Amino acid sequence: MKNRVLSGIQPSGEFHLGNYLGAVKNWVDQQEEKINYFCIVDLHSLTVPQDPTTLHHQTRSLAAMLLACGINPDKSTLFIQSHVLAHVEACWLLNCVTPLGWLQRMTQFKDKSAKQETIQTGLLVYPVLQAADILLYDADEVPVGEDQKQHIELTRDIAQRFNHLYEQEFWVLPEAKIPAAGARVMGLDDPTNKMSKSYAHISGHAVRLLDDPKDILKAFKRAVTDSGREIAFSDDPEKAGVNNLLGIYCAVTGKSKDETLADFANARGYGDLKVGVGEAVIAAVSPIRERYTYLMQDVAELDRLLARGAEQARAQAQPKVEKMKEIMGLVLPRLGTEDKGHGACQLPQSLFPRPPPLCVTLFGFLWYWFWQDAAVPPTPPPPLPSLIWWRQWRCWPPSPHRPRQRKQPYPPPRSRPALPPPAW
Repeated sequence: MKNRVLSGIQPSGEFHLGNYLGAVKNWVDQQEEKINYFCIVDLHSLTVPQDPTTLHHQTRSLAAMLLACGINPDKSTLFIQSHVLAHVEACWLLNCVTPLGWLQRMTQFKDKSAKQETIQTGLLVYPVLQAADILLYDADEVPVGEDQKQHIELTRDIAQRFNHLYEQEFWVLPEAKIPAAGARVMGLDDPTNKMSKSYAHISGHAVRLLDDPKDILKAFKRAVTDSGREIAFSDDPEKAGVNNLLGIYCAVTGKSKDETLADFANARGYGDLKVGVGEAVIAAVSPIRERYTYLMQDVAELDRLLARGAEQARAQAQPKVEKMKEIMGLVLPRLGTEDKGHGACQLPQSLFPRPPPLCVTLFGFLWYWFWQDAAVPPTPPPPLPSLIWWRQWRCWPPSPHRPRQRKQPYPPPRSRPALPPPAW
């Protein structure tokens, strides 16, 4: 049986080489082997202030980029997080069983909060939303970089705590899967820090997949290295720049470390290494850039693919969150027709009697019109009665000695039996 895999990526910032090598390339390569759910986590991006117009464009742009990189909607499920409301419901329910201390220990929370004057609540609790994203799909594996491994461990802790509190094995415990090569692409200007969207605007830090080939080659030529000449993999902090370039080359070409070193055995120095890595990256991203441009020209088709993916994801996530509510003691809407997952409580039809048939209504109207005043002795009708005379015949012809009879008031409505009390 195939393993289930849940992978998420934020639509904030520009898609760069680190995103592609650290995550997306491995997603594409493993589509045939596993059941894959690829989620554009737009709700996670709201933990920091966002421009609504920019976020809207980046979300659709990221979807097109993932498809251009090779995500196949016929083999995998690609959807936007906010299109599946079960994620938000599950997040709140898991928040209620997660200790505050677990969230305050997260390294990313400490790093990001130290750079902000005002700390948003979403920045603290977003690992719980990430846990909900993963657990709703019974994911066995979660492909992540080294920096996200702590969040997967937190997800396992939350799932185990839920299972223990409610005494049943409800959640599947996921495993973090970290690729061997290219798992953490470092910045070209600072090989000690991860290549990040937050610093992608800094010249020479990141290589964006939509950059011109000349700009990509220029960025690699300016990459920071040490003062030596030896091209080799090393754990020495001084060799971090060279190690980063070799790791990028391995990930882009799919070659092993020995094959990579053999390709640069005749290099005259770091200059040849930088040019060789830059050319390999250009060859890998040029087809992606062409497919992305084609997809962005047909926005209607792109939205159709996203709606299709959201429907597939909803079919898995909504029953899971409904079962979660039932376990926690919440009352589910079960009156009338079964709820279809949209939260509507439908009342039983017995509370609303059907109206009488039209023929019965018409007969009652005519009876009241012609016979309600039958108790008053009418005068003979004129020789040629008409519809008007027929209604006025009881007082025809008018007499100066007798005032015209007024229409009798409507009879009081008949009392109806009281309805039974509602079932709820």
